[in-house]
Amino acid sequence: MKTGNIILRPMHFVAAIAGFYLCTVIFSRIQVGNAPESFNTGCFPAFNGCLSDSGYTVIFFFDESPVCNKMRYNLEQTMITDNPDVRFFSVDVNGRQQTDFQIPVSGVPTTLILKDKKEVVRVTGLVSQGNMKKIYTRKIISKQR
Repeated sequence: MKTGNIILRPMHFVAAIAGFYLCTVIFSRIQVGNAPESFNTGCFPAFNGCLSDSGYTVIFFFDESPVCNKMRYNLEQTMITDNPDVRFFSVDVNGRQQTDFQIPVSGVPTTLILKDKKEVVRVTGLVSQGNMKKIYTRKIISKQR
């Protein structure tokens, strides 16, 4: 392809894609590395497999990794745990107990928000406190009013 006096070849496009990929990896590591971690494993009790027929249930699937600890911190800072209509649980996927209620999870960290045993929102990966607050407010708080 010729644009003006510059001739672009396939190797230029490959180099541009590689450059974008490297920038993405570098910036994402900086962003994830700067997020605080939580090691408070008692904040969300272990999921026992019982879901209530009414109200909201938030289930946090995790393993012992820095990304999961960062997401746990974001959840702790974002979610309002004193709301009696919202129950919070966690599931350690490495030591996952067998329950009657099986939930397929493709990766960790994963946060599920369920309403009356039906999935309302599934969030996989590290989500900022601001975005988690928006999800929580739109899907739970605004629906309760």
